[in-house]
Amino acid sequence: MGTSRVTHLVEKLSAGSPETRKEALTQLKALSDQGLTFEEGSEALAAAAYSWPPDDPSDPSRDLAIAALSQPRDAYLEQIVEDFPRFSANARWHIVRMIAARGDELAAHTYLRIVDRYATGGTVPPAPLKGFEKSAACANLLLPRLMEHATADPFGYQIHLLALQAAKTGGVLRQVLAPFAGPVVEIYRPMRSRMSNHEARADAEWIWDKDYHSDRAHATLLLDLMGFLPGEAIIEALEDSLSSRDPRVLHFAVLSLLRLGQDIPASVIESVAASPEMHNRFHEGLVSLNRGGLFPRRLLTQEAFAESDMVGWLTYPTELGRTPNEIELMATFENQGGDQQFFLFRFRTHSPHWAAKKGWMAGLSGPFETAVMPTSRAGGSTFSTFTKWEEKTPQEHFIAISGLIAEHWKRRAAE
Repeated sequence: MGTSRVTHLVEKLSAGSPETRKEALTQLKALSDQGLTFEEGSEALAAAAYSWPPDDPSDPSRDLAIAALSQPRDAYLEQIVEDFPRFSANARWHIVRMIAARGDELAAHTYLRIVDRYATGGTVPPAPLKGFEKSAACANLLLPRLMEHATADPFGYQIHLLALQAAKTGGVLRQVLAPFAGPVVEIYRPMRSRMSNHEARADAEWIWDKDYHSDRAHATLLLDLMGFLPGEAIIEALEDSLSSRDPRVLHFAVLSLLRLGQDIPASVIESVAASPEMHNRFHEGLVSLNRGGLFPRRLLTQEAFAESDMVGWLTYPTELGRTPNEIELMATFENQGGDQQFFLFRFRTHSPHWAAKKGWMAGLSGPFETAVMPTSRAGGSTFSTFTKWEEKTPQEHFIAISGLIAEHWKRRAAE
């Protein structure tokens, strides 16, 4: 190894002092931002495959790999394939993500070599494959081989997600995915069985159980994918899912059945549309299939669209992480010009959720353009500070929340 700038940083990263390693990582980031030469990038990539202490929280392997690949060079790909198992787990995750982000056929071939050599040992991480779906050539090259590796785990989830995204954009030929209709159903059935056991519980909290959610995300992805797959087994699995108590399961089962030309009971359509969690998404899904007329007319109100928008925001993991147990519309407000409307809600959760002790809290949905109401399209100001409802008047809640959002967008514009 020469005496390049990377050589000195690798020596610092090998030092025992945490302060020295931290300083070296900061310098590595600055060097990466400037741009590494080919030789420096190759050296950084080789160093990323060193036997770094597995319990080192700084993870030099990850940062060296990221620095090396910040300048994407084809010549690094062979080195990546050969050294892949020797990178840290975090480094492997970032390497796959950065390879996929290239979205070209050489990157696709490289990823297939990695999967073929290391997937059975669990070495290939479930990193997102976004980038590959943008290229029809990549999608049709990757999916026939990747779908053979897809199972009911996070790695399989990413493969199924790539298949779905490519199918929706038309980037993958239907005949490429058709042979995997049976395997997809076989992966789905055990998930559906476990989910049905949760649904049999008498309490109302089964749907937010951690074990249920570990299946819910992958199962509903598979239901969505089934809409692009042929066969009686697919129809049977989708129709079986119409007995679910989960509106998200029903949503994807209904849309896939409609995509496959099947009829849906009106009671099922009503059940999904009435769910605040799925109301907006379901309406948009039906419209995308030119079946918007199936949506119940009584639920085509701006209040219902705003409530669903508020609930959708609250379900983010960084917010409530679930739908509230109760939600009520308390007031509406218009902007100064009168062309936009905001909807102020109060909501609460029940114990044992962490927010239960706060009681009723305020949240704002909108703005919605009055000229196109009713619409599900909010204008980016849906938010809650989880302030207790009784601490302010409705007007004060509106001013406080809308003011915070205005400041946020002002900072974004300045940046």
